[in-house]
Amino acid sequence: GRGGGGGCEIEVSMAGVRRALDDLVARRQDVPRASPEVHAAYVQLDNMEADELAAISEESAVLWREQQSILAELASAQHRAKLAQVSIAWLEAAGEAAARAGLGSLPGRA
Repeated sequence: GRGGGGGCEIEVSMAGVRRALDDLVARRQDVPRASPEVHAAYVQLDNMEADELAAISEESAVLWREQQSILAELASAQHRAKLAQVSIAWLEAAGEAAARAGLGSLPGRA
């Protein structure tokens, strides 16, 4: 991963570079927007943005897989908890039935 918020810093930086490049082209009439240098700068900036988007997409896919794994673990834990509740209910019911049966058969109680 990129670490805490690194992508935002890169995004802001690239947006700043694009604005600076636009400003430079607007102020410098002697450098036409269609010049090879300006075109190369825009292409490089586009490539940087595409690389960042690819990294974000890859990280998003990893996070999605992790989320799916966590959801599967949660579902499994919920299922085990439900089974435990049912087992406890059966044991409690069996204990109560045994206690009732035991009380009825005590000597002197009929």
